[in-house]
Amino acid sequence: YGRRFFPYYTNTIITGLDTDGKGCVYGFDPVGSMTQQLYACEGSAMPLILPILDANILGKNTSKPGQVKRTKEETVKMIKDIYMAACE
Repeated sequence: YGRRFFPYYTNTIITGLDTDGKGCVYGFDPVGSMTQQLYACEGSAMPLILPILDANILGKNTSKPGQVKRTKEETVKMIKDIYMAACE
């Protein structure tokens, strides 16, 4: 009752496969609006993770901008490295 005027806000990310078997990412804001995204991150580590994702997925702030193609193994390694960076 004490937080009725100050509710907790959540930004939710849902990932999975679409009907064609391709990966998809959806983001939901606190009021329920949904957007499909290429990648997403939320939470207290977002300021650390988002620049890494920008550089590794879109090639932002690199000498070769544009979407970067990776193998499944390279993608899994990148995600593990990003999680380790966020945990430190």
